[in-house]
Order: sequence, then structure tokens, then C-alpha cells
Amino acid sequence: MLFSFTVSPCFAIEFNDKIPHQVQTRIETILTLYNLNTLNDLKPFISQVEPLSEELVPRSKGYYRYEDHVILLAMNQLDEEIIKTFLHELGHGLILTFLKPLQLRAIANQFGNWNIDSSPHTLFSKVFQRPFFGPVVDPTAFPSTYSYANIHEWLAENIMETLLSTKKKTTKLSKFILNLIQTKFQELSHDSKSTVQR
Repeated sequence: MLFSFTVSPCFAIEFNDKIPHQVQTRIETILTLYNLNTLNDLKPFISQVEPLSEELVPRSKGYYRYEDHVILLAMNQLDEEIIKTFLHELGHGLILTFLKPLQLRAIANQFGNWNIDSSPHTLFSKVFQRPFFGPVVDPTAFPSTYSYANIHEWLAENIMETLLSTKKKTTKLSKFILNLIQTKFQELSHDSKSTVQR
């Protein structure tokens, strides 16, 4: 069975009681560490959880649906896997919400040695869907086998690993990810306050 989370740009999340309490608590704890659930004034969307048929996302642990900012999670996983899947899909949300194509290309080239020469015009360009062919300059930049699948999965896996880490990671990429998140959320917070004051 799959459940969906509707995620606002501030990722302030309300959980349905169908999500196991221990999973909710762990996710809230992780997000609180990085101040990702405290921007309640930026909740233009009410986060929802609803059951969905597994046929919608066959053989998948999770899926981020860009059109309406919904995270789909398969609930037939162990709690820790559900949490990892949630953070991975949250990574996709961060990529698609905060990055432009040339920024994603620069990040991939700088931290993952993806060697993209073309100038993609969209985050959905084919160049971002190709698997990694190496060579691997920094093995810590590829935290899982799945991170070799394509650039979106590579960065989503790194975001998941960074947020899941109990101690602040010190790789160049993890520092960059944390700085990107903090910067973008400060911008969102500032934009929200400016809108309220007008």
C-alpha cells in the first residue's frame, strides 16, 4: 500500500494517523535538526496522507510527483526504509523546487564528476537522466549503487544521506547541500515575511 504526502515548498508536514507514529517522530526529529519543519507561516498547502494502490508506482519504494508536490511512499517497508525513502523523495522535491538546470549541471560536475558539457534548458533534460559512466573521483559522492542511476537520483541520495546523518557530515558535497537548504529556506522565510508586511 502507498500513502501520499502533499508537501509545501516549506516542507511543513502534517501526518495522517495511517503513518506509524514511530516513523512520524523520527522524520520530525530529522527535519527539526535542519529547521525544515518550523516554517509554519509558509504553509500554503495543507499536507495530506491518503492510501493509494501499489499499481500506481510499480516496484517502487517511493515517488515524487512534481505536478502537485506529492510524495508517494510504499508502506510495506521497514520503518527505517520508509524514513530513507521519504528523505530521498524530499531530496527530489528540493531539487525541483530550488534548482535551475545550469545549477544542477554545475553541482553534478563539481561534486560528482558527471562531465556534462551541454547546456540543458530544463531539469527534465535527457542529459540528467543518463547513468554515470565514471571515473569516480570521490567515492563518498556516491553513497549507494542507486546514486549511479542518473543525476537526479545521485543528488537525491546525497540529500537523504546528509539529512539522515546523526552527526553533521563534513564532505564538500554534504556541506554544500546543508548550505543550499539553509539559504533557500531563509529566502522563503524572507519572501513570506515581505508578503505579510505589504
